[in-house]
Amino acid sequence: MSASAPCRPPRRWQQAALDEWTRAGCRGIAKVVTGGGKTVFAGLCITRFWSQRPDGRVIVLVPTTSLLDQWFVALQEDLGLSDYDIATYSGEGKPSEPRRVNLMVLNTARTWVSRVALGAEVLLIADECHRAGSPHNACALGGNPVATLGLSATPEREGDDSFEAVLVPALGRVFYEYGYNEAAADGVISDFDLVNVRVEL
Repeated sequence: MSASAPCRPPRRWQQAALDEWTRAGCRGIAKVVTGGGKTVFAGLCITRFWSQRPDGRVIVLVPTTSLLDQWFVALQEDLGLSDYDIATYSGEGKPSEPRRVNLMVLNTARTWVSRVALGAEVLLIADECHRAGSPHNACALGGNPVATLGLSATPEREGDDSFEAVLVPALGRVFYEYGYNEAAADGVISDFDLVNVRVEL
């Protein structure tokens, strides 16, 4: 089954970022504010990847099972994929064989990425990619992918040099930034008021 075109037109930043990702050789990190539409953007990248490599395999790394569930729903709703097209890997179970899209919680991905990538042309997507920079989680950034995509509002890690030492070599450099001010000006995210409340302890 081939993925359908995304059901919603891309936002301005998503189209610009897709063009930049393509120019970067389908490799790198998108630094995008929370709520800006990173998952939808990743769907555009998946569609572009399959247009060039129809038999390619996608591996998506997520830090938590709740994000794994969100991705599962998004892949069905945005790309029209069926349950059979998507495999999930977590502490709750693993499939008997890889599928077109393979969703993995980081802890599980440490030992499964290389197995699932074996013999395939792979697009490796790391959602909240800053979480993959730790010494243990860096093991999930293997499999010799032909294309990569890191997603995070804050890909640079505080307290260590893993951004330059781990994430950039594995995923590529930041190719696009979309911050809060741009997203607010575009009406992509909601405005908010900050109110301090004093409480006696």
